[in-house]
Amino acid sequence: MEIQVTLTTQVKAAVGEDVVSVVVDDGASVMDAIHKLATLHPEAFDRYVLTNGQLLPSILLSLNDNQVDSTAVLADGDQLLLLSAISGG
Repeated sequence: MEIQVTLTTQVKAAVGEDVVSVVVDDGASVMDAIHKLATLHPEAFDRYVLTNGQLLPSILLSLNDNQVDSTAVLADGDQLLLLSAISGG
């Protein structure tokens, strides 16, 4: 199944795109999709999204406009948003 993933801030800049498609297996979780994207964009995801294979606490996840955690199960056509916190003032 295919989902759309919207990237923001540093992740978007590092990948060079704001929306990417990813194909995952039926019954895949949000984390499965993130790991799949990490194989396609390892430098960006290792720096801004994951540490030792775990989601950084600064990353918020939204699935079809609802905040979720990484265990949420995906369906074909879902829209996932990876929102990384911005600091500073």
